[in-house]
Amino acid sequence: MAAPPPSVQTKIAFGRAFLVQLEKGDTAMATLFAKAFVVQSTQVNGLGGPTVGP
Repeated sequence: MAAPPPSVQTKIAFGRAFLVQLEKGDTAMATLFAKAFVVQSTQVNGLGGPTVGP
């Protein structure tokens, strides 16, 4: 089976890092990884939010 594309691998890495930080009880770092996951997903999927210009 082929490896997932780099964009998917990055999302998986941020998701795992988020879960690890939650297990450690470090909510500040978990929040940081969650935000990175969302930003990276937005860039890959091309979804524009209110902060993205025309």
